[in-house]
Amino acid sequence: TEANLFLQGHLCVIFFCERLIQGERCLQIRGCGVFPRCLVLPLSFLLTLLVLMSTCGKHLFYRDRKEWNDITPVPQDDNGRHIVNIAYSEEFVDAHDYFRAVLLKNELSERTFSLTSEILLMNPANYTAWEYRRRIIKEISSDLNAELRFVGSLIEEYSKNYQVSDYIYIYIYIYIYST
Repeated sequence: TEANLFLQGHLCVIFFCERLIQGERCLQIRGCGVFPRCLVLPLSFLLTLLVLMSTCGKHLFYRDRKEWNDITPVPQDDNGRHIVNIAYSEEFVDAHDYFRAVLLKNELSERTFSLTSEILLMNPANYTAWEYRRRIIKEISSDLNAELRFVGSLIEEYSKNYQVSDYIYIYIYIYIYST
């Protein structure tokens, strides 16, 4: 079967496939700018994808999510010291404004964990997001297998990304030595 999905403003086609990853049925995602190549992901990863979209097919901004009403976003402040303005997407600005806010509060929770998922899907080279995610996982004791599936899907797409590979080593180290 096939379904369409809007992810960060890009139309993706999802195929439900029979492939299994650690005994779990998977999804194939093809045909969008966010995932230019085909990805095969476990069904549980669909929850992370659903965080990225609203029911009407458009991106659901953090400013419009009830569960984020208690956070005041912190806009990026370059103090006018930039040579060229970077044309960030509205989704990117919104997510990062909330990311800066939770960093300042040092909130280590499930919702900030989901926020780091979105931040890292936008930019897997964001070292600050990886480090914050590591701190969140250490605090909330996340599922190792689910985390490795998430990271594995990114490293397949961005194999030369040192932040992703370093994160895997650090995460495994934390898991091994904290149990």
